[in-house]
Amino acid sequence: MYKQSEKIRLIVAAIAIITFFIGLYTDNYIMRMIAKPIPLLMLISMVKRDTHYGKFIFLGLIFSVMGDVLLEASPELFAFGLISFLIAHINYIIAFFGREKKASLGITALLFVYGGVLYYILYPTLGKLAIPVLFYVIVILSMVWRAFAQRKFDSFALFALVGSLFFVFSDSLIALNKFYMPIDYSRPVIMATYWTAQFLIFSSAFGSALIIKEK
Repeated sequence: MYKQSEKIRLIVAAIAIITFFIGLYTDNYIMRMIAKPIPLLMLISMVKRDTHYGKFIFLGLIFSVMGDVLLEASPELFAFGLISFLIAHINYIIAFFGREKKASLGITALLFVYGGVLYYILYPTLGKLAIPVLFYVIVILSMVWRAFAQRKFDSFALFALVGSLFFVFSDSLIALNKFYMPIDYSRPVIMATYWTAQFLIFSSAFGSALIIKEK
């Protein structure tokens, strides 16, 4: 499935992830800042952009890298990181919507309930971020909604749905840890599930491009 050069890039990504976790364990800011964007940069270099889907997954990964750097750089940049990931999710939504436009109302109700409960828990401590966080919750759950709708598009489309669910888990943990109460060992779990989410979404585009090429 992967060419030799692509395997090397994935190995580089894996080394960067290990380096980041070492930096997290040793509280080494420089190590974390250098390592954090590398995994997604490797994925970005492998995305084929000659289809609507590939182009918007590529853009989503680009804005995700920006969000990675902003969130790691300083807690004061949290709002800007939030905006970067918001734009990333919007690009993913556009990618998914281009594959399937049906409503998929069944999943909508479940997502509405989950989002409502999460926001209810977070709201008392959000302050000035109440509206931005509400908008972010709506957008990321819309991403799951559209990922669910396109899950049967091809043999790799389900990866995008599973990836979107990992994304929701990761971001929910961030929100609970930041606005509700500190959660032990949340940071490594957040990053592990986040990178899993991005790799699965990337894989849905990478695999789809292979199917098109074989045709």
